[in-house]
Amino acid sequence: MDPPDVRRTPVVWRPLPVAAGDDGKKWTGVLLVTLLTFGAAGAGVWHFMKPPPPKAAPVAAPRVDDFTLPYKNPTNILWRGDRLWVLDWFAQALYVHQLKDGELKIEHVYHLPSKHVTGFAFIGDMLYTCDSWTRKIEKRKLDEFLTVIASFPAPGKAPAALFWDGKYFWCTDAMEGKIYQLEPAQRLVKIAAYDAPAKAISGFYKDANFAWTADMQTRKIYQHRLDNRLTVIATYANEDFERGPEPLSSIYWLGSDLWFARDRQSAIRRRALAQLKRAEITTSIR
Repeated sequence: MDPPDVRRTPVVWRPLPVAAGDDGKKWTGVLLVTLLTFGAAGAGVWHFMKPPPPKAAPVAAPRVDDFTLPYKNPTNILWRGDRLWVLDWFAQALYVHQLKDGELKIEHVYHLPSKHVTGFAFIGDMLYTCDSWTRKIEKRKLDEFLTVIASFPAPGKAPAALFWDGKYFWCTDAMEGKIYQLEPAQRLVKIAAYDAPAKAISGFYKDANFAWTADMQTRKIYQHRLDNRLTVIATYANEDFERGPEPLSSIYWLGSDLWFARDRQSAIRRRALAQLKRAEITTSIR
């Protein structure tokens, strides 16, 4: 015999039998116990399934703006990629630093014995250095010994800072108060000379909009318009330029941050543009 077709079998709902005289109390008790049991089980499941509390946002470490160096006479600084190169004229060495964990860790040291190098710059993979004693600019390989492959006369008596802007080579003079523009493809031939806003220009930086100079005696930095006179349009000061007698030796802009060094101070410092204060131009602009 075939089983009944359950799809067509009518479903009839009948209440559970309740004993006479119970007045439904037994049914109510069973229902209440059932509800309490399932409620407790649901609460336990919710306790174990509820999402974990949100994690607190990580707290960023405070920015470090003062970096101690293991040498004392930082003369010229330059960022090349993510490495900071620092020249010490007294140690006769060029240090390569990596900024890591709030410290400028030394990655490599190049020695320059029997030299008085005061400035350096890169053109491609070639390093150029200037010596204020010999009054020479030397072109070097980036090998372990920084081998000299060419030498050129400096345009002034005391070459101080070198800078390559991607088209022209620049050299400042710390005695004559001059800024020289050179043509690198023609043996560093001088093509222009500009009067500096002060006599002892020790730092130079240039981008597509402005040129910047630093003077070791006034201990100020000057912002120049890129015209045919490099006209000074602003002068800036900072308490860290002026505290103590040590001369301001080098500057380098990285984004909106000014990196700078002072001779006879074992430190490199970083200050945002907003931390610099406009100063009255007191030096003659020729």
